[in-house]
Amino acid sequence: MPGPASRLLLSKVDFGNDRIVADVGGGTGTMIGGILARYPGLQGMLVDRASVVEHSAPALESLAGKHGCPVVGGL
Repeated sequence: MPGPASRLLLSKVDFGNDRIVADVGGGTGTMIGGILARYPGLQGMLVDRASVVEHSAPALESLAGKHGCPVVGGL
């Protein structure tokens, strides 16, 4: 389930006409996962420090499912 910030963003922003979205500083992926869950045709990317994104798999798998989401660590 997306968190409060994800739900607020999704209530205000329509990603329906977009192809790609990057969540820079996205932590463990809850926000990008919620966006991808709502818009399965969208490609997403999670970018954050390596020590942070290494914990992103559970959130991305539960929210984004089979859509996949490249994870970039090392900032």
